[in-house]
Amino acid sequence: MLKRTFAKLCKTTVAEAYEQLVRRGAIENNPHQRRMAESCTPLLNMIRSSSVHPVKPTLTTSHNVSNLQTNFKGMFSSFQDRLQRALAPENSSSMAIDFPYMETVNIGVVEKRGLYLWGDVGIGKTMVLDLFFGCETKLPKRRAHLHSFMSDIAERLVQADLTLKEMKKKATPSDLARLKALRPMDLVVADILTESPILCFDEFQTFDVAHAALLAAFFKTAFHRGLFLITTSNRHPEELCKVSSSFSSFLPILNAYCEIVHCGDIPDYRTPLEWERRHDNVFLYPGNKSVSEAVLKRLERGIQGREVHWIKDDYLYHHGRTTRIPYHCGGIAMFDFQDICGDRLDLASIDFQLLAKAYHTIFISNVPQIGTSNRNAAQQFVILVDELYQHRVKLVMTCKVPWSHLLDTTDFFTGLTPIGKGSDAYYSDGDDDRIGMSAVYDFKNEEEIMSFSRIKSRLNEMGSRRYLLQDHTDFVVCDFNFGVLVE
Repeated sequence: MLKRTFAKLCKTTVAEAYEQLVRRGAIENNPHQRRMAESCTPLLNMIRSSSVHPVKPTLTTSHNVSNLQTNFKGMFSSFQDRLQRALAPENSSSMAIDFPYMETVNIGVVEKRGLYLWGDVGIGKTMVLDLFFGCETKLPKRRAHLHSFMSDIAERLVQADLTLKEMKKKATPSDLARLKALRPMDLVVADILTESPILCFDEFQTFDVAHAALLAAFFKTAFHRGLFLITTSNRHPEELCKVSSSFSSFLPILNAYCEIVHCGDIPDYRTPLEWERRHDNVFLYPGNKSVSEAVLKRLERGIQGREVHWIKDDYLYHHGRTTRIPYHCGGIAMFDFQDICGDRLDLASIDFQLLAKAYHTIFISNVPQIGTSNRNAAQQFVILVDELYQHRVKLVMTCKVPWSHLLDTTDFFTGLTPIGKGSDAYYSDGDDDRIGMSAVYDFKNEEEIMSFSRIKSRLNEMGSRRYLLQDHTDFVVCDFNFGVLVE
């Protein structure tokens, strides 16, 4: 598995690690991909030359509110020392930044503290990001994907709001005036930069208007406070503004702090060779009862060292949220499409993250043509596949159309673009507060079409022999033989 060799390779630079992968035969040499790797060197050198050393966090947005109240006095004392620095970027005319971990930055002469890699799907942007993450630095790094990062930001904002309320209750009149100027996002940025001032962020784009606003608010504040960033996207920065006006106000800051690198003329490396293709083993059509039963028997043949016993209605728990699993046996979870991407269980991105971390294989039956399903069902499927791919989870599904047409936006059987509510069975009517949009729609916007291209590329790799025989990213699987998926 490539990712597991990265830590051994990245002692020097991303370009040198890329060279080693080429010499070992792990990847094919591509001059454009090599230049992408070389573009990381200035940022890596800047980080390594930084004189700032990590310190222990002095401000927290812990989920344990009682601890916040118990430790309030000491926390507030240290917070007072940091408050002026936190407020400086918003209130200082000179815009000099002084923040824990960070060097002083004059906003008028901004150093490029970020790298924005953009280009088509499957060309190696994520590989370069992972090579960068494996490089040795004095400062801690964080590797995050869009969906998990947004869930983390949302949770931290809730806790930051509670923290500020507790502080205001106990603050003196003079301190209260300063606290009123502090936003929950300021505390969130302070925490994240204290934990890891280097962020390796995959997929800088979203079709979610609310997420776009949060991304813009977070990065606007974080850049001013000294964030180091390497990020990937399928979009040129200016095209982000098509999603939300929030990106429009953020665009000058992104351009000021980041080198924008277009990664072009590179083939989609996720496309497996003919001998590696196992899509018909795991993405089955037609999705009828007999096919589902055959898939189930195949999965059961792979179970080792335990009795084959499917447990009904089990649960995963996370910070008060309960995720129901209709059926599971060991590391295999089984869903109907309406359960996992429909309104039956009302799952959100955090649930998909929990599933991806807990199970090595997800079996979904009755998957419709996603490109002609309604917006909520389609977006849920996109987020689900992204999360499964990040953790190398095996996806097995029975489909109502051939998998290669799953993301087509014209009906497979008629060749026509659906209009109206023909696919409502896959999701409920009305507004969905997870995405802030109507659940029913008559078109796919450009951002969604681009996300379909990314997901189709990932499914292409997820159906390959190489992917199906890889271990989960978080644990080694000892009680299942993945060979049954490729035989």
